Amino acid sequence: MLDRRFDERGAIRWALRLDDLPKGETFTLRRSITGNFLTGTVPFQANPNIGLGLLLSNSARYNYNALQMELRRRFANGLYFQANYTYGKTLSNAPGTDQRRFEFQVHPTRDEIEYSRTQTDTAHVFNMNAIYELPFGKGKHFFSNANGWLERVVGGFQVNTIMSLQTGAPIGFFDPRGTFASTARSARNTANSSLTKDQIKDLVGVFRTPCGIFMINPAVLNINQANLAAGNCSALGSGRGAEGFGSTPFAGQVFFNVPPGELGQLERFFVNGPMYFNIDASLLKNIPIKENVRFQIRVEAFNVLNRANFALTGAQQLQNINATTFGRITTAFAPRVVQFAGRLEF
Repeated sequence: MLDRRFDERGAIRWALRLDDLPKGETFTLRRSITGNFLTGTVPFQANPNIGLGLLLSNSARYNYNALQMELRRRFANGLYFQANYTYGKTLSNAPGTDQRRFEFQVHPTRDEIEYSRTQTDTAHVFNMNAIYELPFGKGKHFFSNANGWLERVVGGFQVNTIMSLQTGAPIGFFDPRGTFASTARSARNTANSSLTKDQIKDLVGVFRTPCGIFMINPAVLNINQANLAAGNCSALGSGRGAEGFGSTPFAGQVFFNVPPGELGQLERFFVNGPMYFNIDASLLKNIPIKENVRFQIRVEAFNVLNRANFALTGAQQLQNINATTFGRITTAFAPRVVQFAGRLEF
């Protein structure tokens, strides 16, 4: 906020009231001064005729490298399977996640700041699918001479499965305040920390508590640990990773706000979120009726292990150290679903 005062000549003089400014948000102050035409003779802008200028260019860098392997067995003796593995890394200065087809940079003239791992990168991906005909019935290892009703009872069983295993979505730790650039440009400005990258990685996982699930150890959040353990969820505290620039650190704090005019020290998206693992499976039985007619019974299970795979929705608040939802996981993929079906094929 600016305090309007007058000197003895009657000229308008603007004085800065630091106690009313957002702490540390120097660029927010600059935008307020220029937006309200309060710069006076101070050259805040290279061109005083432009309040805000945007340059849209198709000049982004995108770099993807990967090791890809595949193992496949053609269908023979009742067995087919295919498995593939990818180990890759994606780097870019414009990850392409903004639905407006325009991505703000923290600093519009310094592309090197933006070049980092993208939030769409997946380091490890393993997929497998298989079909196996059980060895019962005519022409199989067991009951190979079965005919008629015996074949209809013991033969025609088949098991199918699809398995997916991959590392979790990349996450980072951000301080999106207007310290170095405007708040619109600061969404990708990282926070500071007193820990190394490896120490921060040790804090990340799935932490189940009586008051919800966290992707980061709640011991480093501003949370009353005794109330958390007791399930007193209405008296936990702010839940933030940092309480603001200049505030007294709380017990266990490891993330800190960026000082005025500076960029955050941490790398972007250097940690993987919770891994994804899922198996879908089905058991079916083909019952021959005539030479060209059969009836199929199917039992299908999606997420057959009923595993909780957590999705990082609302990622901006999840990774914002100033948010009360910092580090919290609130959603997951669908639980196990089982369905039965019958089909007549001719």
